[in-house]
Amino acid sequence: LDFSAKLEGRLKRERYLSLTFRDDAGGEIRQATCAFVPYKHLHLRDPQLRLRFGEDGENWHIAVSAQQFAKFVCLDLHGYDVNFSDNYFDVDAGKMRRITVPKNAIDGDALREQCTVRSLFDSFDHE
Repeated sequence: LDFSAKLEGRLKRERYLSLTFRDDAGGEIRQATCAFVPYKHLHLRDPQLRLRFGEDGENWHIAVSAQQFAKFVCLDLHGYDVNFSDNYFDVDAGKMRRITVPKNAIDGDALREQCTVRSLFDSFDHE
């Protein structure tokens, strides 16, 4: 794919490509994003990440949503060593990613109180 004609000047620092691979039934197999410049040169907006918590059977669910594109989203539980279903992921603007944590690793109150979220946007000064 050649996007060079559409991404002249600073546009290539403000745009990214999002791909979703689906199976024959329409289920999501994999999601990927691609920037047109090195990540440190992307002009990212505050993604305004939000977390919602739920449960199902043996897992806690964390719904991570973003108002703007969020690159390298990472969840952390201070003081707990748990295995998230995904450690670093991207969230497209207006979309949600669902991450699971085994219930036997942490109780629900601690999950809601200790869970924090960061992304590439949080790695830079925004003066």
